[in-house]
Amino acid sequence: MTRIIALTNNKGGVAKTTSTLNIASGLKNHGKRVLMIDLDSQASLTISLGVQPEQFKNNSIVQVLEETLDITQTILKLNNGLYLIASNMYLKETNNKIANKHFKEFILKKQIDKIKDNFDYILLDCPPSINNLTINGLMASNEVFIPIASEYLALTGAGQLIDEINELREGNNDLKITGLFVTRYDGRRNLDSQVYEVLKEQYNDLVFNTIINTNVAVAEAPSHQKDIFTYAPNSQGAIDYENLVKEILKMEVKK
Repeated sequence: MTRIIALTNNKGGVAKTTSTLNIASGLKNHGKRVLMIDLDSQASLTISLGVQPEQFKNNSIVQVLEETLDITQTILKLNNGLYLIASNMYLKETNNKIANKHFKEFILKKQIDKIKDNFDYILLDCPPSINNLTINGLMASNEVFIPIASEYLALTGAGQLIDEINELREGNNDLKITGLFVTRYDGRRNLDSQVYEVLKEQYNDLVFNTIINTNVAVAEAPSHQKDIFTYAPNSQGAIDYENLVKEILKMEVKK
């Protein structure tokens, strides 16, 4: 069964987009067929993949959600072997345009159902808020991953987000929070280890064992329009994301 995973967090700056790109790339390196969907009007995932948002403004996630194009007409096959449905700045307007549509929260699900069997994984990079775009992403998914920065306030935010997602499960019984992982971790700071320990204590098996350490190469790679495995294959960042991907793959056995 295709794993459709929404990566979300109400807080920006948690390496959500970076993680979407690197998880997708790592899964592809393990032979998986992966589609990424950029649901953020900032189009950071799209840009990080070397795709210019303006170039595909007429066949993007905007047209999928506004129901002016079939999803099959918006899937881009990239040179790196990944697949993408791009975003652009007009998606911000789409969030408002679909607000009064009947069953607006299921627009994306209806489209993804048409193509999901063509992929092993579909990763959705959601915007940093619970808006119509994020809700569409969650309703279309069967799993949620939450990246959490190593900060004290992130703990409170994680609890609120989990409560919000659990409320949305009334509209999607298949939706489960299956992974929380810590990003921007600095082992030299006591606070970072405390954040991880508290998360483990509160959420137990939901927390991945892998920690994404603060790493210059991870931060630099998107500006070079590369994933961490291509940009710096021997870096700590590449090691961390490879370990995270292996944990994600192991979850297939449990399913």
